[in-house]
Amino acid sequence: MTKNAFFTLLGVVLALSLFGVVHSANTGSSYQDEYNTLYGTNVGCSFCHTNPPSLNATGKKFKNSGHDYASIAPVPKVTAFNIPATSKTLKVSITAFKATDNIPITGYMATETSAPPSASATGWSKTPPRTYTFASEGVRALYAWVEDSAGIVSPSLSVSTIVDKFKPVITAFSVSSPSSSLTVSITDFTATDDVGVTGYMVTTSAMTPSAKSLKWSPTPPTSFTFPSTTKSGAKKLYAWAKNATGNVSKSLSAQVTLKLAAGAAYPLKVSSNGRYLVDQNDVPFLIVGDAPQSLIVNLTEAQAEQYFADRSAHGFNAVWINLLCDTYTAGRSDGSTYDGIVPFTTPGDLSTPNPAYFARVDYMIRLAAQYGVVVFLDPIETGGWLGVLESNGTTKDFNYGSYLGNRYRNFPNIVWFNGNDFQTWTNSTDDAVVLAVAQGIKAEDPVHIQTIELNYDASSSLDDSNWASIISLNAAYTYYPTYAEVLHAYNQSSSIPVFMVEANYEFEDNTGLDYGDAATLRRQEYWTMLSGATGQLYGNHYTWTFVTDWQSYLDTPGVTQLGYMKTLFSSYPWYDLIPDQNHTIVTGGYGTFSSTGSLGSNDYLTDASTPDGMLVMAYLPTVRTITINMSTLASAMTAQWYDPTNNTYTTISGSPFVNSGSLQFTPPGNNSAGDGDWVLLLQASQ
Repeated sequence: MTKNAFFTLLGVVLALSLFGVVHSANTGSSYQDEYNTLYGTNVGCSFCHTNPPSLNATGKKFKNSGHDYASIAPVPKVTAFNIPATSKTLKVSITAFKATDNIPITGYMATETSAPPSASATGWSKTPPRTYTFASEGVRALYAWVEDSAGIVSPSLSVSTIVDKFKPVITAFSVSSPSSSLTVSITDFTATDDVGVTGYMVTTSAMTPSAKSLKWSPTPPTSFTFPSTTKSGAKKLYAWAKNATGNVSKSLSAQVTLKLAAGAAYPLKVSSNGRYLVDQNDVPFLIVGDAPQSLIVNLTEAQAEQYFADRSAHGFNAVWINLLCDTYTAGRSDGSTYDGIVPFTTPGDLSTPNPAYFARVDYMIRLAAQYGVVVFLDPIETGGWLGVLESNGTTKDFNYGSYLGNRYRNFPNIVWFNGNDFQTWTNSTDDAVVLAVAQGIKAEDPVHIQTIELNYDASSSLDDSNWASIISLNAAYTYYPTYAEVLHAYNQSSSIPVFMVEANYEFEDNTGLDYGDAATLRRQEYWTMLSGATGQLYGNHYTWTFVTDWQSYLDTPGVTQLGYMKTLFSSYPWYDLIPDQNHTIVTGGYGTFSSTGSLGSNDYLTDASTPDGMLVMAYLPTVRTITINMSTLASAMTAQWYDPTNNTYTTISGSPFVNSGSLQFTPPGNNSAGDGDWVLLLQASQ
């Protein structure tokens, strides 16, 4: 063999042995290990061979190094590549593009595909490009590549951006009008964008809001609250949307007429049609009250102000307070305040009112007035003080009433609230002593309206006919399904409004049938409002007794969802609603009526409509299909489901529906709390 032939054969053997170990990771060769250390594991044969055993550029580079591994540089690597996170144009700036290699880098490229470009591809730039123009909008990925003088192409480094050239478009925006509340329900708010809407906002100004404002919401708001200084009248709201690149839409406006009862002109009175309360300006008054029964004896003045401030902020406009409290209503046996002030200088003698005690009462009532709250003031509640009334006799009882009527007739924010768990009202003697106080009040104060709470588990004021000439507000009281007692009271008189004075309290269980959780309270509240009531009083174990740590139970789920109820009904003419007692509108799926038993197991639907047929509201305590007689309505109707657990509306597909024939509606599954109750709204299309 010649010398040249020997070296040629030796070169072939070395090449084959070298690249043979690249073909198999199981040879144990140090070549494979060192090559993998430099170039990465499991690189594969194609990394060095185009058509084995022929070498590509990488293989040649490895061979030409003379197997001096220390001199072999890594594959070119992109070390930095950045573009803006969002862009309003297809053309974006490349703010960083860097790479490393131990031999010269000869080309830079950016592509929208993850497939590596070949070293011979067109589009390589000798210097890092400063811009890139995308082919289309959307969430776009951009891949950076480099090649070196050996023709080796690096792995990519990718970044993403959102490209959106166009502004979103508001496609629908509507609000409930008129509204008797500063908080207005937004019944529809939709927007589109070719990439995606990322923010929604409602304003009272036609000026385009900044995309950087902190007031943007990621989802369409369901309500808007005007500033507290807003006055009644026609107002315009503007809807806006933005996208990820900061493009803000043109506005779409909607008009709402505010008929505010905020700062109601007390004292309250009965409306001209006898079905609801109004203030002195004839503005409908929806009672949304709490029952801090023991406030006068258990709270300091500072604590009382904290309480009223909280309740006012939550939309409460009424409270039930007992003027006198003993142990029956979470007070002390002698009726004294927390700091020892007794109500009478001679214990149990109604003819000896203690000026210091009644000065405390004065302060609390005036404090409530400062927060716009009307006080349902019980002059001498019958759960704990009936024996005192009996021992004093009707003459002293009447005179005590006269004292109260004279003292408080100029306090505008009072409704006189007699009784309280008056279980023995059918006893004529007991009834007479309670009546005597009310008659004494009326003799001095004929202006403030009066009511009385009779007995649990179910009653209404007019069940006792002796009170018909005294009261002008019928108090329904029940721990059972509230619609039954409210409808009973509604049907007792067409000239005396009904309200729900007491039902199950939050955090209590009065019957062993229903615990006072948010679901129980919602049923009570919506059944009440769609059975003809002018409002209701909520109750809370911690804020009627004011036990230790009561402040921790002010902002509860029950309070929040009661606020949703107020917002909903204040957005519509609730005062014109007439209960559908004969099922002329909801003709199927309305469930079973029951005046007793558990609320949680009761499925009865209550619905009401305005006389003009322009509005229907129905409360479904459970998911089921119901049938609506559309021919009873005035025009084509837009249908929506309202979720009472989160204050949101869902427009029903196919709206508006013609007002002929019958239609069936089924709620969209459980609500946001996982319960089955919904409100169906049908309103005339505008």
